[in-house]
Amino acid sequence: MDVGHTVELQLDGMDDISNMSLFDRSVNRSLGSQTDKQIKKLGLSPGDLGGRSTDHFEITLSRFTRGGERATRWTAPRPDHNLSWESAVLENFLTQYRVTDRLDEAPAGDLGAVPPDLAELFRSMAGLTFNDGLYRIHTPRTAADSNEFCARLIQGFADSMYCFGFDWLGRNLAIDMSGRGEPLVVLVEPGAGEYMESGMGIRAFHDETLVEDPTALAAGFFDEWRAAHPEFTRLRYDQCIGCKVPLFLGGEDEVDNLEVVPYDVYWELCVQLRTGVRRMAPGTSIGRIIKASE
Repeated sequence: MDVGHTVELQLDGMDDISNMSLFDRSVNRSLGSQTDKQIKKLGLSPGDLGGRSTDHFEITLSRFTRGGERATRWTAPRPDHNLSWESAVLENFLTQYRVTDRLDEAPAGDLGAVPPDLAELFRSMAGLTFNDGLYRIHTPRTAADSNEFCARLIQGFADSMYCFGFDWLGRNLAIDMSGRGEPLVVLVEPGAGEYMESGMGIRAFHDETLVEDPTALAAGFFDEWRAAHPEFTRLRYDQCIGCKVPLFLGGEDEVDNLEVVPYDVYWELCVQLRTGVRRMAPGTSIGRIIKASE
């Protein structure tokens, strides 16, 4: 597609989008250069994406490479827990992360298609929220839903990967079972439309990476966002803090570009937008976003 060509993106089944302010704030401004991307213009008129056919926004697409992560440590006291498998295996993890909520949804034995490498994690920790929403463990149902989202976003995901958790930014943590050895943890980023590899197995990821490297879950960024929103208490299990403008559309990786949104709606929106722009050349302008019913 020629650079500068104007196209329309159609979003299917997005009735809930009128409840979100994605793209309707902090967008009528010029953006400066950032690492590995040159942003020229980002604008929206005349209002939000409330389902009206007159809504437009124009962007300059560019390649995104995630920049340096904030390194502020955000920790929590040792949890008061009465758990079995995870207390023996993830002892270090539980010194830094406290259980702040529990979603009682499925019987412990209702693991369905959960891979054997994740069976004990799901059996003992499914539905747990840590540190007010910083990190959550999927239930079998939410894992299945998230697997579908990730499979639409990442080529080959359905063949070898499986979600087990998600963080405050709505990013899914999954294991990649394509190798011959221990499955390794990957992180799928809806706001960037890409995934990153950790090189760690699930136990080492929890007991080492999440304990020693607070940037793995962007804990310092969460702390920064909380400081800017003193009214915030905790995320519901079905919520995340998503980008108003996705990073792959030139949105900034800053507190001002974040808001509390429904997890499933945010993922659906990001998947459809990323799928729609994937084949466009850098510099292509999106003239309009419409809903399928229009």
